[in-house]
Amino acid sequence: MTKRNLELRKESSFNPFRFFTNPVFWLSLIVLQVVIILFSRFFSESASFLLVGSDYIHYLAAARLVRDGMGDLIYNIEVNYEAQRMVLGPNSPISILTFRSLPFVSLIFLPFTFFPAITSFRIFGLINILLIFLIIYLFIKYISKKNVQTLYLLVISFTFVPILETLKNGQVSIILTAILFGIYITFRKKKYLLAGLLVSLMLLKTQFIIFFPYLFILCSQRKKFLLGFVTGLVGLFLLSSAVSGFNFWLSYPKHLLETEGPEYGSRTNELFTFYALFQNLGVWQKLSALLTGAFYIFTLILFNKKQKEVGFNNSFISFVLLSIPLSIHVLLHDLTFLLLPLFVISSSLSQSLARKRILLKTFFILAVLFVLPILSLKVSPNYLLLIIFGLGLYFLYNKLPKINSV
Repeated sequence: MTKRNLELRKESSFNPFRFFTNPVFWLSLIVLQVVIILFSRFFSESASFLLVGSDYIHYLAAARLVRDGMGDLIYNIEVNYEAQRMVLGPNSPISILTFRSLPFVSLIFLPFTFFPAITSFRIFGLINILLIFLIIYLFIKYISKKNVQTLYLLVISFTFVPILETLKNGQVSIILTAILFGIYITFRKKKYLLAGLLVSLMLLKTQFIIFFPYLFILCSQRKKFLLGFVTGLVGLFLLSSAVSGFNFWLSYPKHLLETEGPEYGSRTNELFTFYALFQNLGVWQKLSALLTGAFYIFTLILFNKKQKEVGFNNSFISFVLLSIPLSIHVLLHDLTFLLLPLFVISSSLSQSLARKRILLKTFFILAVLFVLPILSLKVSPNYLLLIIFGLGLYFLYNKLPKINSV
């Protein structure tokens, strides 16, 4: 037997210890453990443990009111609490949270009102998990190609704390993140009309309307983009008006301000925003809003100046990172947006392998973005937002290696 045949026979022989030295084995094990935990949570925990105090309940309560023909009362706090009792049962404790989204958002949850609350929560959770798989599939298909392994993206996604927090609370942050990925892909494919439509859907949470000016600056065909955006806005305006009537627009801003406080579950010490930071430093609420607005205008001017120099990927990552602390209301689950920078930066790694210094810098940034939400469980988000904002500025001055996908 030749030496070559012996080597081939040795390589083909079963060696159980190879599994334990193969990183794919350990990554697969992590994904499997997370999947088991998620399924265990959704299908074995009691209804009261899953539902009481979750954000899902106030979405479902609003949808129940719409189903019963009381869409004009979804912002009535007492009526909303009564709807929660209808959903949970008369003897169940209710959440202090109340519905704050635009009326069209309640339509997303309308089909779930025809199921028992716990069943609908589990279905909603499974839909969110499927959305994560869809995000990964679309990113691999249209952007990354062979630059990054699917298993690696799965591990990032299902071990990322904001994703787990979103699933726990029944929030819409994964839906918003899927929309953000859609915006990124349509920009890369230069489908700006569709991109504009998708940007309008960020109104699932009104505070993220601040994405629009950055993207308008970044867009090379602004008329198409604006047409898509305005078309989406008109559609959402008509939908919301059909749900709650035209008069709700007059009282909605007041409702947002009245419910932006600890008595309705909004605690400034848990927010990743300058608006919250300024208030915790003793600044008057309205002045905090003005200072945040000044920071926002400053970043738009800087973004407009630098975005062409650093390229599309850097600019897109930068606007995502800058928008988080400049929004009015951002909690841990809203940091699911960081999944896009994590994916894009990971895809640039294969172009960094030959440059050790850039590779180490890229790994460091990835680690910071991934670990930062974990740190927020112990460190005040009011201070961690400075890291996010700093990284946003960093990407306006430092180029990522190009992703060779299109």
